[in-house]
Amino acid sequence: MKRNILCTLLAVLALTVSASIKDVRIYINPGHGSWGSEDRAMSTVKHGAINYNDTTNFYESNTNLQKGLALFHKLKEYGMSHNAATARDLTQNLVMSHIKCGVSRGLTEIAAEAELNNFDMFISIHSNAASEAALVNYLLFLYRGTNAAEGNAGSRAMAQACWPHIIENPHQMWTHHTGAGVTNICGDVSYMGSSYTTTHSNGKSYTGYYGVLRQGVPGFLVEGYFHTYQPARHKYMNWNVCHMEGYGYARGINDYFGWGVKETTGYIYGILRDAEQTFSHAYYTPITTTLDNYLPINNATVTLKDANGNIVATTTTDDEYNGAFVFKNINPGTYSITYSHPDYKDFTESVTVKANAVTYPTPQISQSTELIAVQGHFAYDLKSTLSDEGVYTLSFKSTGNVDNGKIIITNKSTGATETITIGAIVKGDNSTTISASQLGADATFSWAVALDNPKSTATSLIHTYSGAAYSNGTYYANGGVAIDLDHESPNYGTIYTSTGYAQGIQAINPDLSLKGSKILGSNFMSNNNSSPFRIATSNGKLYISDWSDEHGGVWVYNPSAATPSVANVFKGTYGSGGVITNGSTVTGGGTTGVTFSGEGSNRKMYVFCEDYPSSGGNIMLQYNLGTADTWGSAPSASFSQIAGSTLMANTNVEVLAHSYGVFCAQTRYSGSNTSGVPSFVHVTADGTVNFNSGTTLQTHDGSNFGAMAIYESTMAVADGNGKAIIYNLSYSGTTPVLSKQYEIALPSTTNVCQMAFDPAGNLYVHSKQQGLLVYAIKNPARSTITKAASAYSLKGVVEPAIQGHYAYGLSLETSPTTHTLTFQSTGDVDNAKLILIDSSTGQETSIDLGAVVKGSNTTTIERNQLPEGTSFKWAIDLDNPQSPSSELIHSDASILYSGGTACLGLTIDLDTESPRFGTIYTATGYGQGIQKFNPDLTTDGEKVLTSSFATGAYSCRLHANDGKVYIADVSSTTPGIWLYDPNASTPTATQVVAQQARGIAFTGTGDSRKMYISAYNLDGATDTRLIAYNIGNATSITGTYSNYFDAATSLMPNGKGDLLTTPNAIFMAQTRYKGNNSSAVPVFIVLDLNGNITFNSSAINTTLTGSYGGGIALNHDNSLFAIVDSYAEGSPASINLHLYQVKWTNATPAFTHLYSMPLEGTNQVDQMAFDPAGNLYIASSQKGLLVYALKSDARTTRTAAPSAQLLSYSSTTAIEQIQVQSTQTSTYYNLQGIKVDNDKLLPGIYIKQTNGKSSITIINGN
Repeated sequence: MKRNILCTLLAVLALTVSASIKDVRIYINPGHGSWGSEDRAMSTVKHGAINYNDTTNFYESNTNLQKGLALFHKLKEYGMSHNAATARDLTQNLVMSHIKCGVSRGLTEIAAEAELNNFDMFISIHSNAASEAALVNYLLFLYRGTNAAEGNAGSRAMAQACWPHIIENPHQMWTHHTGAGVTNICGDVSYMGSSYTTTHSNGKSYTGYYGVLRQGVPGFLVEGYFHTYQPARHKYMNWNVCHMEGYGYARGINDYFGWGVKETTGYIYGILRDAEQTFSHAYYTPITTTLDNYLPINNATVTLKDANGNIVATTTTDDEYNGAFVFKNINPGTYSITYSHPDYKDFTESVTVKANAVTYPTPQISQSTELIAVQGHFAYDLKSTLSDEGVYTLSFKSTGNVDNGKIIITNKSTGATETITIGAIVKGDNSTTISASQLGADATFSWAVALDNPKSTATSLIHTYSGAAYSNGTYYANGGVAIDLDHESPNYGTIYTSTGYAQGIQAINPDLSLKGSKILGSNFMSNNNSSPFRIATSNGKLYISDWSDEHGGVWVYNPSAATPSVANVFKGTYGSGGVITNGSTVTGGGTTGVTFSGEGSNRKMYVFCEDYPSSGGNIMLQYNLGTADTWGSAPSASFSQIAGSTLMANTNVEVLAHSYGVFCAQTRYSGSNTSGVPSFVHVTADGTVNFNSGTTLQTHDGSNFGAMAIYESTMAVADGNGKAIIYNLSYSGTTPVLSKQYEIALPSTTNVCQMAFDPAGNLYVHSKQQGLLVYAIKNPARSTITKAASAYSLKGVVEPAIQGHYAYGLSLETSPTTHTLTFQSTGDVDNAKLILIDSSTGQETSIDLGAVVKGSNTTTIERNQLPEGTSFKWAIDLDNPQSPSSELIHSDASILYSGGTACLGLTIDLDTESPRFGTIYTATGYGQGIQKFNPDLTTDGEKVLTSSFATGAYSCRLHANDGKVYIADVSSTTPGIWLYDPNASTPTATQVVAQQARGIAFTGTGDSRKMYISAYNLDGATDTRLIAYNIGNATSITGTYSNYFDAATSLMPNGKGDLLTTPNAIFMAQTRYKGNNSSAVPVFIVLDLNGNITFNSSAINTTLTGSYGGGIALNHDNSLFAIVDSYAEGSPASINLHLYQVKWTNATPAFTHLYSMPLEGTNQVDQMAFDPAGNLYIASSQKGLLVYALKSDARTTRTAAPSAQLLSYSSTTAIEQIQVQSTQTSTYYNLQGIKVDNDKLLPGIYIKQTNGKSSITIINGN
């Protein structure tokens, strides 16, 4: 909505209406609802300019919906009556006009729905608008009517009850209507100055301005903030911020109706900013007198601790330039919050949380005070040699000392990678070894060296080479600098400088030592300061521009050739003014700059040529060279906008190809960056100039001699004041977006012709007066990766994987003198141990058992060898050897659905108290039932429950808990969570809860047990929501859910994936096609048990780009995570399995990719599980049950006996006197331990054993 006039300010005491919470009916209307031109799309720093294909950028419809959903769920939590499956059920007391974006409804339709269904309150949620980037932001509530007379009685009082809960937010930087007793609550007719009338089907007519308010339900429309105030809309890109506004309306509604609901917990909503650095951007213009003027900090870790220093929750600020963090449902008390970020000093502050209230911290943290320029280093000269013993020596050089280096090995067939840490690296020569068998596959591997570079917080000149400069006494020579970045080149990392007046080319080693003397001087013109001129590398060769008439063009030099020589790319002969003509065709001429894009047959060369189509042409040209180095025809394309007659009037032009086109810069002195003759521009492949510094970046003052360079997202551009300006470079579509970071002052009297970055991000500047200047610049901590040339690839040799084994079926038989312990093993193991655990102290005693066999094993303990009066628990440890590789060891296709592809569920009973510990359960969708497998992978009976579920249902995920199996069913025919007890005599499925569900998991035991489900069609929502039930020991639930995790709602709309839990965290996965693991809709998230997001899988999207089926698994100690990836949408193909190491800080995981491997023929995995020995079980919808032994170190797997199985010894027990006739069900032993038949008992003292219990008994003669 767009209106910028003030209404009469009213300060009227709000009335309180007492009404039962169960009886009140409320209609929630999140304004707008789709992603069209009327849904208030706005540009943001991260997402760039408005793009209606990007629904994750700012839309008012998105933020309004999040606010409305938060209000809906909070009112339900308060106790409002709502028992239907959908928030669109008009018979319920709590209704929303829509529950997802993408479908717009008419305002009259919404008003009619509210009018005709007997609601007590109506709220329409919006944000406001002025002109884009206006520094205006205030709160506005509008009810139907005038300031003097409200249309629906009670509307103004409702608004007044909500007002204080929204205006209290200090992060909004309100510009108007703040202060005690001040409100901005107006009648819509008075505010807008006109009115309209709507007549509904019940014959009633209502007059007002806004269509959605023209009905008879008391209520109001809220404009919660101005989304045209750019910092404000960036805050609302964080859904938790939207939720906090929604909760504010809920508290106001509670106040108005007098329900008296008091939340027992509170909230923390903070904004983290830089203490010194201000921030502005084309899409972020702050009010400079407020905290919004300071840089909001992305990707900072925020840790909440209680008064005892225990971590309560951890979250991370997003990358949407808002710095927002929210902690929900925090118990009242005093807490500390610690803010951490690699670029800042840690900062801790104290906050107080009050029940039913929000605390609003506004921390500002300082960057590291140690401003140290650190040269980045990289590896070069990578080579491999194979010994007769099958061991590779991997050698390389480093440009400097580095604390840590790594070897990254990649399977060329599968793309699977493995990282090997090699520790400290020295400047110069380094090497490490790896055996061919370590590579783990009969395949070819590429390899690379990664050097971990520390953060550099300052800039510094670290090296000069004055030999790159030359003066003939009157003029300085032009020149250039280029670096070979081709990993296939034997000269990777070599720096080249060129110097005019025929001073030639100097090669410089990556370590900055000179590589011989200057060469090729005699090949150029000694009377021309631009012969040679700017240079570029491609395919391991050097391309040299020449801006002379007699020798102009682009000359190619191959550094690998035995004799240095050059040849002109342009075929032909020189004509008047330097034109090169091949027959009658002009091929080129004098050239000021050269650059390349593409590889192989797609390689293109771009030049700025003085002599096309004739002398004085001055235009940028494109040559589709491919693999050739000569050109004898007309250019492939010319760019009329990049010409002396248009934008490049100076004609001394540098060209630099990048992702979506070519940057072109020309000589411009200070004060000369105009739209007609700009410092630099960007042109796309089709010739469109989509960036002009004279229009878009007028603050860039000149461009010196047009030097520029790009390294990842950093762009350096010379200006007309002797500086190199460092920008952050991003793209909105194909359009560059530049944000200034800082500047580097170059030596005085420096004219900069060309710049380049090396692979480690150091900046090389060619100065006409100073020569070559090398700068260490500001850079984050990073790894620089150098790939070995394909000629040095590695060939692997496979050693078989070794299955891990574990014990199961532990049982105990006790005689008066011995304990007999029996257990099963899943396989032969060389060494096992019996572990005795003191029940009181926990102290362990280990007894070697030696080798055990697959199947049954038994050992015996003399009872009198145990300490008298002490009871012991017991366990079996099996020592498993190292598994050098990963391999499929078992498959079973019998669980597949014969009618096509079905969801396959999978779980393993890991409860050692369960008589079925180690049992594997699989479920087949479409009602095909459940199959049990013994731990030794043999089938345990026939399928059960084959008629218990809907035959039309696709989904069927499982979870074993408390010795039973829980089944998630997403169908509408047999919806919910079902319980199957495999120990029952008759297999049956009992419904636990009727909510449609895609996945299920548990935390806790006994009364503290909680059940989590990914719920489908919750309250009518067609996406997936994460909820929890406090199930305790119950087997069924009739009430509503205990927890709703709204932080997961927007991120996991698909929800077609598994759920996992640890004692502190929840994993939720969903199906995403390849290339769609984004921060807005990731493959998986991790939450703490309070619902705070602690990890978003977009952080690992370089190794995981999607997941089809959302199958995930964690091993027994939660240190190894398995997940499948996906294929491109519309192109089903085999997918891969990825393994990650997981390190935990409370509920926050850190993932390190270990390796991946292909699942041939599998394109969908809905569930996976690890057994107790670390073998991975996969439910493949195409292959059935797959069991993999995984690469692992030697390890011990322990299986504990059920807690009731105790070992003990006592020399005396209670004496009982019995009749001989009562002894038929017991076993008797004499004092020598010899069994005596019951019918041969004589009077005397015996040891009696009954049901495993022993006692001393006297048999008398009666």
